[in-house]
Amino acid sequence: MNGLDFRMEPSGVTTFVDAEGCSCSINDSSLASDSAIWMGVDRIKGAKHTVRMHLTRGMALGIAREVRDHAEGRSTEGRVDTFVDRSGSQCAVECVGATLLVGVILGFERHVGTPMTLTREMCRDLLPFLIGFVQNGHLTVGDDLSVLDEPAVAAIDGTVPPAALDATGIGDTGVSVGDLIDAFLRLYRYVELDDAVGRDEATRIEAMSEGLASLKRNGSSRPR
Repeated sequence: MNGLDFRMEPSGVTTFVDAEGCSCSINDSSLASDSAIWMGVDRIKGAKHTVRMHLTRGMALGIAREVRDHAEGRSTEGRVDTFVDRSGSQCAVECVGATLLVGVILGFERHVGTPMTLTREMCRDLLPFLIGFVQNGHLTVGDDLSVLDEPAVAAIDGTVPPAALDATGIGDTGVSVGDLIDAFLRLYRYVELDDAVGRDEATRIEAMSEGLASLKRNGSSRPR
């Protein structure tokens, strides 16, 4: 096996097989607040947890740089990088001879991860997907290597202003704007499926979600 044989599934997920024969995939995340993708070894047969990484653009940029270096034969032997992904999984990039290990080493559900094993040819084939995501914020194919020299795209990390929290009726909190928006949008989707909660409660949660989304768009401005 040399490069990667990408297959686009009807669901929009792109699948491929790594050097160890593990089934892997990459697809856009449904996060409401940040641009993100899922990438890595698919669920192990019989397991309930995922071993894929949940990557923001900044995280993908770091991986893309290491993937490029390995494809060009410039990797440093050993552990190259470690980080915590968007879902809280511990991830690592490690060069082992002619292969690059990329993926979850300890999942957010506290399970042992399974990194992808990539040859130099596979790194070359995967790189355009990472570049496209870093460039555009969604999964596409890119070829502008200059993006790898740009500063990392920071995830949302500002906290919600107290005055804005008063307006939404949430109360004081120190969580990030992005995490708060995600939480309420997920809650709203659950409420939407539960008729017992009632239309009024769903409407209230939707209004709070819109207020938080306004915070994201306008920075620290009070939601209108």
